[in-house]
Amino acid sequence: MTIPGQAHSLWRLTLILGALSAFTPLAVDMYLPGLPALERALATDAGKVQQTLSLFFLGLAIGQLFYGPLSDRFGRRLPLLAGNLLFVAASVACALAPDIDSLIAARFLQAFGSCAGLVISRAMVRDLFEPRRACPIPWRQWHRRQHRPAAGHCRW
Repeated sequence: MTIPGQAHSLWRLTLILGALSAFTPLAVDMYLPGLPALERALATDAGKVQQTLSLFFLGLAIGQLFYGPLSDRFGRRLPLLAGNLLFVAASVACALAPDIDSLIAARFLQAFGSCAGLVISRAMVRDLFEPRRACPIPWRQWHRRQHRPAAGHCRW
């Protein structure tokens, strides 16, 4: 039995949580091709530019240790909003960074903020669904299509 609107709200929840968890990969994948241009624009060496990526991953690691317990203690909403606000502010700081050291610091804060969406969206899935329902139907269908050639015809 399907409750009217239940499928619609599941799709909506999937899109929102997917978007929240996509900030971090997008902040890395869209950034990597621009590293050589960044080196020229900020008149610095490749090692300093690569530090922006290293500090990004450090911020991501520390953020995971921070947001999990924080969202368990204070609820999901406030840490998620604070993390997203930090991500947006740090992204603006990255765009306006006058030198490489400012960019390195802003990238660390950007990762720390983006980590909120990554960690808290997964916690929300655990809160809302039992383990067998934690992977929504649309994503399960996608995995079937993508992995069937490699995994054979196994049942998911």
